[in-house]
Amino acid sequence: MFKFAFALLFSLLIYGKTYAQVGKDTVVYFMKNDGQKVDIKDDADYILFNLPFDPNTGLYKVVEINKNGTPRLITNSRTRVDLFKMEGVTTIYFPNGKKRSVGIYKNGEIAGDVVYYYPNGKFYMSLTLDTDKLMHISESRDSTGKPLVDKGNGEMPSFNNDFTHFMKGKVVNGLPEGEWHGSINDTGRFVCNYIKGALTYGTGYDKTGKAYPFTKIYEEPVFPGGMDAFHTFLIKTFHYPYLANLNLATGRYTVYVKFTIDKDGSVTDVSLAQKPPSESIGKEIIRTIKLSPKWTTAYQYGMPIQVKYTIPIHL
Repeated sequence: MFKFAFALLFSLLIYGKTYAQVGKDTVVYFMKNDGQKVDIKDDADYILFNLPFDPNTGLYKVVEINKNGTPRLITNSRTRVDLFKMEGVTTIYFPNGKKRSVGIYKNGEIAGDVVYYYPNGKFYMSLTLDTDKLMHISESRDSTGKPLVDKGNGEMPSFNNDFTHFMKGKVVNGLPEGEWHGSINDTGRFVCNYIKGALTYGTGYDKTGKAYPFTKIYEEPVFPGGMDAFHTFLIKTFHYPYLANLNLATGRYTVYVKFTIDKDGSVTDVSLAQKPPSESIGKEIIRTIKLSPKWTTAYQYGMPIQVKYTIPIHL
């Protein structure tokens, strides 16, 4: 199994560098980091390979390779589409090609034990999933290998995905306990209070020291009425006669659009993430998004933040 996986990865790494032909039963997608599919490989950030169906597992092997040839992801999928849900043993990599994590997934969710690593390749921590689907910290070490948590007890740092900020606190019986203190780049700091792994309350502080109480670490922005209402808004606002005037059939085109939900909930920085079927359709998409009413404000550690979105518009 390991020999096969190594040989597979090696062959696809060669493909990632040379763009040579692969088997006819392998589906290839050129992808951007935000999940957008593009038509030209030079516009892609990485390449997604969906390999032939494996009757032994009932899954398709999925391999993602960065343009520089380093691996990005190795997993499995029940479908052959570019937007898939991870299944089975899944390995996720840092941009430098070193492993970020290895774990068991089901329908895109963590469904078993997971091991995480530092960007230098050293072991970071191992998590176990209990019968209540709660993750417990079994062991953790610092980036030099020094033990921090042993058998679920100790003190450790917890990092975000790109290791740009962290918080630190105690672990008792595999769960965060008491006060955890953290920083957000150079923009502020926060304190989270835990009881048996559950966040009870917290306080964020900006650069000036102003306090922002919270009970959720992150609250996403919401369109008035939710996403179903947002889809209804797009359908009602977009002028579909543009398609008829250009002799374009509906249901055949997808255009990705980027925008930002500002701290006050307003929609700003609207732009197209790819070339539309026509210039007039591109302008109509931008006009439609700009007419969006304000969303609710997004919060992180109690502080209002901007959130960037890239969404598909199906024409």
